[in-house]
Amino acid sequence: MARKHIGWYLASRDPRREHRARFNRLEQSAEQFAFLHELFRGDTAIDNGIHAA
Repeated sequence: MARKHIGWYLASRDPRREHRARFNRLEQSAEQFAFLHELFRGDTAIDNGIHAA
């Protein structure tokens, strides 16, 4: 479920689909939360090219 909804959001903000592809490879919900926390830690994290660890 999270992959679908996060994927929709990232599709409009991540034209190269790098973040979406990485998120979709995560298996555990804790990994997904950590990824999103890192990705959105700033107001414009995606626009500034911050990549989740």
